[in-house]
Amino acid sequence: MLVRMGELGLLGTMHLGGPISHELQTSLEQVRAALEALDAPGTGRAAALCHLALVAHNAGTAAATLIDYLQLPGEDGASLTQALIALSSPPPELEAASVSPADIYFALQHYSLVAIAALWVNGPAARRRHIQQYWRELRHIESDITGEDLLAAGAPPGAAFSQALREALRVKLNVPGASPEEQLQAALEYLESVQQ
Repeated sequence: MLVRMGELGLLGTMHLGGPISHELQTSLEQVRAALEALDAPGTGRAAALCHLALVAHNAGTAAATLIDYLQLPGEDGASLTQALIALSSPPPELEAASVSPADIYFALQHYSLVAIAALWVNGPAARRRHIQQYWRELRHIESDITGEDLLAAGAPPGAAFSQALREALRVKLNVPGASPEEQLQAALEYLESVQQ
């Protein structure tokens, strides 16, 4: 539909540029494959938003302009905004052939399905592999320890707790089978390092 709108000169009224290039059309055709690679339906709302994001990115359209024009509801607007940010500045960690599970997780943890699918479409093979690993294996992993565990271990409460818990999660992501004790040790070591 977007391709046909481009041919008819209608995309300009939506602030989405002119006719769609062959290269962009190829990207749009990959949206279904991207969503299916993420075990999501290849059609529907996420697919429509991903298509919009790719066209808007290509046209240099600001998310706020498109959100206002289409009167997108909050969650859809947030997903579109995230996708445009991701497309403009893809996480560099995803470009390496070899990257730790924790680096993949932390690079993608705040992105919506729409943003991640858009990154998949516009990415090389290495990025696609990392994205699929995150979506299928990593995104639901949580640390086995909490701030209460840090307090119980004698750590003084403070602003560094959130980063300490992130270090505990890093251990769990990178070391299969890491025990809660190993995660706690990593968190405590981090707190000790920032107190010196």
